[in-house]
Amino acid sequence: MKNTQEFTDDEERFFADFIKHIGDYVRREKRKTVSISVSADGTPVIKAPMRHPALSSVAEFASGKKKWIIEKRAMMLSSSEEAVLAGGPLSPAEALELKKKARDYITCRVALYAPTVGVQYGKLGFRFMKSRWGSCSPSGDLHFNVLLMLADPDVIDSVVVHELCHIGEMNHSKRFYDRILKVMPDYFEREEKLKKTGRSLIMRMPRKNDDN
Repeated sequence: MKNTQEFTDDEERFFADFIKHIGDYVRREKRKTVSISVSADGTPVIKAPMRHPALSSVAEFASGKKKWIIEKRAMMLSSSEEAVLAGGPLSPAEALELKKKARDYITCRVALYAPTVGVQYGKLGFRFMKSRWGSCSPSGDLHFNVLLMLADPDVIDSVVVHELCHIGEMNHSKRFYDRILKVMPDYFEREEKLKKTGRSLIMRMPRKNDDN
């Protein structure tokens, strides 16, 4: 079993970001208690009553569950990685479901990071792509590879920040990467993780490519 001194730097950064942006993980429902679960992609989900408690109290509650959340997330991500490595092309039904998840999840992450990067973006698109994880048009429209949803959340965020930083900087210059590192100091570590797992992700490409 882990103690608080045994969490990795990545786990500590994840949890600090989770608590800082706790409101992004809260779903207000008609219920009397607060509950926390971790989805298959490692994202914490907090269900809370419609009006109370305040986010500060929810954050305090979540902080008390730190050990469980981090260990549960690690288990879910491990299971997800094993599934990716073992799986073949997605079925049409799986591809459709993954695309819906990408639209919901990545849209939220773009909205979260855009103010930090200091940009306004245009339309968002989600499709299966064989040769890139994301793209940015001169008008600020962003497109993301649906297969990113099979990657770790920190990897998804790195692609989100990468594309947002292209707005107003349509190149891969030192200035562009300095812009990324200002927002995400460990960007290159996350990029390396995507390079290592990217081939396995692309192998999940649906047999019939979906560009919609």
